[in-house]
Amino acid sequence: MEYVIDNLDQNALDAEIERVTPIMQAVNQDPAAARATILEALPKALPKISDTKFRFEFLASPVQMFGDANGNLTQVELKDNTLIAKDGDTKARGTGNKRRLDVETVVFAIGDKVDELFGLPVEWNEFVKSASPRYPIDGNSYESPFEDVFVGGWSRKASSGLVGYARKDGTNASKAVWQYLQTKQPIEVNMDAVVERIRDLNKPVVAKEDIKRLEAVEQAEAQKRGLEEFKFDNNDDMLQAMGLMETA
Repeated sequence: MEYVIDNLDQNALDAEIERVTPIMQAVNQDPAAARATILEALPKALPKISDTKFRFEFLASPVQMFGDANGNLTQVELKDNTLIAKDGDTKARGTGNKRRLDVETVVFAIGDKVDELFGLPVEWNEFVKSASPRYPIDGNSYESPFEDVFVGGWSRKASSGLVGYARKDGTNASKAVWQYLQTKQPIEVNMDAVVERIRDLNKPVVAKEDIKRLEAVEQAEAQKRGLEEFKFDNNDDMLQAMGLMETA
């Protein structure tokens, strides 16, 4: 946030916080704490290079987009939400009210979550981390509640922060694992057992050779279409190209 916080319209933020205060308080959330979290980047703010202003609109979900006769984006339709508390969690639920916002560009930041069927406990779309890690790195826990099971990168905190954070997080996780390994005696590795266990997962597992196969297919498709570059836009097509999923 320090990169853009100096361009934040704070008056608009205060008005928006005031608007959602009753909704937040109804589910025991603290509007003042939310505001403070947003503004905590101010002391580290980089000097702004323009007078551009940006603002937040909370509890709104995009429904559809509208354009003009030339195919240019003109509006996005939003669905207003409220907050409900359920099963110890807080979820957004539509109020039924829809409205349109004049826009010329829309960038979707789609939140990711970890695989709930993986076998580790999940909370807030993340694997639960041990509150008392044996090998903390920079004050963060890279250990699951299960002893000797570690998480790092997006598996520790999905879709968080700037590009490169996941790599740094993965590097720190490897440091935690390395500290753990120093407490163990080496054993003979049974790679066949590892491969067999992976095959028994009953889901596609991408290996380095599969990535090379995917790149070759994409390069061939780019040449076929006369493009400089081609990339598949969904997981199913990529898995099919790698031979890890049957075509429909």
